[in-house]
Amino acid sequence: MLRVVKLGILIFLVLAPGSVAQTSRSIAEGVYTAEQANRGKTAYVEHCARCHGNELGGGDETPALVGDKFLGNWRNHSVNELFERVRVSMPADRPGSLGRQMLSDILAYMFAVNQFPAGGQELSIQGVALKQIQFQAAGGPGRQSQGTPNGAAATVTPPRSISNAAPGPALFDFLLNDPAPTEKVDNRPAFPEQTRAPYRASAPYRITTLVDKLPAPWSIAFLPSGKILLTERLPGSIRILDTNGVLSEPIAGVASLASPAAKDIGLLDVVLDPKFANNHRIFFTFFDFIDGTNSNTYVARARLDEAKCALSGAEVIFRAQPAMPSKRLGGKTGGRIAIASDGSLFVTIGDRSDSPPWDVAQRLDNHLGKIIHITAEGTPASDNPFLGKPGVLPEIWAYGIRSPEGLAIDPGSGRLWENEHGPRGGDELNIIEKGKNYGWPVIVHGIDYPGTAIGEGITHKQGMEEPVYYWDPVIAPSGLAFYAGSMFPQWRGSLFVGGLRSMMLDRLAIVNDKVVAEEPLLTELGARIRDVRVGPDGAVYVLTDSGNAGISVNTPLTSKLLKLTPK
Repeated sequence: MLRVVKLGILIFLVLAPGSVAQTSRSIAEGVYTAEQANRGKTAYVEHCARCHGNELGGGDETPALVGDKFLGNWRNHSVNELFERVRVSMPADRPGSLGRQMLSDILAYMFAVNQFPAGGQELSIQGVALKQIQFQAAGGPGRQSQGTPNGAAATVTPPRSISNAAPGPALFDFLLNDPAPTEKVDNRPAFPEQTRAPYRASAPYRITTLVDKLPAPWSIAFLPSGKILLTERLPGSIRILDTNGVLSEPIAGVASLASPAAKDIGLLDVVLDPKFANNHRIFFTFFDFIDGTNSNTYVARARLDEAKCALSGAEVIFRAQPAMPSKRLGGKTGGRIAIASDGSLFVTIGDRSDSPPWDVAQRLDNHLGKIIHITAEGTPASDNPFLGKPGVLPEIWAYGIRSPEGLAIDPGSGRLWENEHGPRGGDELNIIEKGKNYGWPVIVHGIDYPGTAIGEGITHKQGMEEPVYYWDPVIAPSGLAFYAGSMFPQWRGSLFVGGLRSMMLDRLAIVNDKVVAEEPLLTELGARIRDVRVGPDGAVYVLTDSGNAGISVNTPLTSKLLKLTPK
């Protein structure tokens, strides 16, 4: 059993509450001090940055706390409303435990980063006073000083690195005698192997860094030549890592796929056509970055010319619908590809829901919260379960999915496995079958971010599939890979799951489609794990990401591609 220290999540900040009456002060009138904002910076790093990012830019499932969208959501609302939202919902493992002074300091830091001017008095901790301050600047929507003592925003910059107080082995309880409490207090497994498998050590390993100083890598694929394709999420690109450890410039021909309105594109997964040796074709997923958010997920194909470091014939073969599902939430895009032996593609599409969640994953008139199944040309696969049904999109293979992160085909059984982020509690591992409903948001092993039940708060319902395994507290799973190599005999039959928030590579021992043991690896790195693949040589390849939940064009160059070999 793993004890994961779950950090504060402020996803509720996306939705502003109901409007309040006009108040007597504006947030632009210098309602905090620079000293208070600096205290708030320290508190933010400890309690918030792992989820919302060093620069408050949001993460895979958490919204930005800076910028016009955040401020627009709260315009004409009082600071007290924001204060109370934060107070009752963070940190996620112990909501309401932070003192009022610390909460006020965190808000001061947020105001400073959002370029509201500092003043001569600290932001109050009293609700009566906070109710008299609203986000709308008196006289207009701008963030300029209006006669404040300082007349300028406090010189507080977002932190460039996360505190090292919590990473690595400190996140876990290997003694197995003090399991962390579940987020959902009435959470009960449907069968003994469904959660908290016993810890079982296996084989020692050596870590080799193949390339570092990457911005935001997302996936890799192995070329027959021994080189490695590597995608970068933002700014979107595909590069080639050669056998000498030299990383190419971005491959030409990728950016041309962007929509006319797109500021940039974000690259996600990449896989080789099973006949790559003859046709040199690759498939990859991406999204358009439009008006500050992500489009839905697209699937493209192209021919790769390794010598010229270029793509030819690049074309989009599938566009998930609706094209722009959410103006507020850019994460939960999905985008993992598992390619079958017949060359057809299974692709994950996230539900892009907010808090409280919407029901799109249960509806079959859209691709959100689905596993789709398409041919190499992008048409619905001929064995799809809903072909010809009125009002149902024919590409759908399975539905009721929340935020899928990993997708892999078991080389032994041929079965399709998927993992996904849950809300507060209830990250899932599923076996995906044709036409099945995986329940979200009707059945779930977690709760909503403010601490309330999701729907009826049930974990079982007739006609809906329960997970093979779930994590509560969550680990924020990412990439998924089965081990069938020979380099680590002890790992044969294992399933590897990357961990983002948990900062680990989780090895699951699988017997008869059940998780019988669990082993956290790479906890010594204190790094978020974005993807895991098993190479043709039997080594395990792991991508770390930027070390925080936020990804932007300014993401620190701290990500690495690692290779695990026997020690």
